[in-house]
Amino acid sequence: KWTTFAPPAPAKYRRYRGLICNRPIQFSWSGSPKTMRGRSAPFIVCDETDGYDRTNEGHPVGLLWQRAATFGDQRLLLEISTPTIKGGSWIEKAFDQGDQRYFYVRCPHCGHLQKLDWSQVTWSKDADGVHLAETAGYLCAGDGCGTVWSDGERCAAIRNAEREGGGWIATKPFRGHASYHLSELYSCFRRLEDIVQSFLDKRAAGDLQTFVNVSLAQTWEEEGDKLEASVLMARTTKFAAPVPMGAGVLTAGIDMQNDRLEVEIVAWGLGEESWSVDYKTLWGDPLQQDVWDELDALLSETWQHESGAELRISAACLDTGGEGGRTQAAYDYARKRLGRKVWAIKGVGGWGRPIVTAPSKIKQRGTRPVYLHSVGVDEAKAVVAQRARIKDPGPGHCHFPEHRDPAWFDMFTAEALRTRYVKGFAVREWHNVRPRNEAFDCRVYAYAALRILRPNVKRLVEALHPQDHEIEGEIEDTAADPVAPPKAAAEGNPPEEPEPETRQPVKKRGWAAKKRRRRH
Repeated sequence: KWTTFAPPAPAKYRRYRGLICNRPIQFSWSGSPKTMRGRSAPFIVCDETDGYDRTNEGHPVGLLWQRAATFGDQRLLLEISTPTIKGGSWIEKAFDQGDQRYFYVRCPHCGHLQKLDWSQVTWSKDADGVHLAETAGYLCAGDGCGTVWSDGERCAAIRNAEREGGGWIATKPFRGHASYHLSELYSCFRRLEDIVQSFLDKRAAGDLQTFVNVSLAQTWEEEGDKLEASVLMARTTKFAAPVPMGAGVLTAGIDMQNDRLEVEIVAWGLGEESWSVDYKTLWGDPLQQDVWDELDALLSETWQHESGAELRISAACLDTGGEGGRTQAAYDYARKRLGRKVWAIKGVGGWGRPIVTAPSKIKQRGTRPVYLHSVGVDEAKAVVAQRARIKDPGPGHCHFPEHRDPAWFDMFTAEALRTRYVKGFAVREWHNVRPRNEAFDCRVYAYAALRILRPNVKRLVEALHPQDHEIEGEIEDTAADPVAPPKAAAEGNPPEEPEPETRQPVKKRGWAAKKRRRRH
């Protein structure tokens, strides 16, 4: 488990001996904010904090710690928990904020000081490839040692660690917050044989997360649902033009923040193959008109296609989520630009939702209504992330230009899809692994604009290939040319005169026709 101590320093722990004994123990349920804010206490113990659910008033640990503020530097917070999902684990964040202490032991053979790690546990297989858990041992990490410890030597190294210069060693300076990490390998009540067998059983059952969380005290990370910024940066290419050949339509995704607007312009081709044309940050408070004027100028620009044509942005989606009146500012901007296909959108979480929906009308007194599209962000993010994993150019592949700021790739890969269990049921959620994710959101909004616009991408791409289009047109025109002489004329026979077309009388419809029939 991971354990963290908030201030004061360990030297002050003696103060609490009489204080704790003279006060009653108070129990609180983590799901009830009322029980947590009702009383104050100088010494707080929170067990299994990763299982706490955030309430409407904040996280339970934060509420309890705030209630102890009246005791000043005499307050103490003890958090104990098994970690869960990487990026969404409360105890992981608390551990990272502390001095990060690990327990070091010395090798009984070479004296190398080391912390026990699962990668050093080794065991054998039989001739048929069956794992033999009873042969498990711990391989010393010292250079040139290569000795495998038995269970007795491992337990002796743990018990004698502090006498031999080991024990708890911090990897960061202590600033009032001590944090500790300890795995099942340090338990003298568990044999390595049993730990290895537990690993083999969990792997066979497809439940390695339980072993990683409980036995190794590490957060679980689903590598298959995570994008790596370095992988995307290695795929960057030089575009022959701002809009390369193969793209036929431009859309924009606009993410609104408190002090800026983030905009990405994306070119789309057949099979929703995409090219990141440009990315702009427009600094300014959305409550002021200046930043919206800059956005107008950006959306009015043209980008040169590789064929020589100048392309404009066909559609854009504007995120309206904000605070302090910024949502209304986004409404006012999108309301006047509906004819330019600048659509107001709102992200809606939950799986199984459509990526885009028909607009809902938001009526406001004295002004024209706002047409707001809902975007199923969970589904849209899954599509965008899956497309970004496609390595070979073609349908769905994402092209990134060289010389793009590396910080952009960090924002594009700032979210990962995680699984957490609520009352035994798996729930898939997007979690931020980095604080800024505007680039990922902008790509989702640009994709939503494409889905709302629904252009004929094939026709637009063919129109931007003039040579191929003319050749195809000449062949088609020759085959279906109404002026070309028939075969009989080529042999010397006079062509037959076409029969004159006879026009059928058009039957009158509508209110006037009904009125005449009613009279007769």
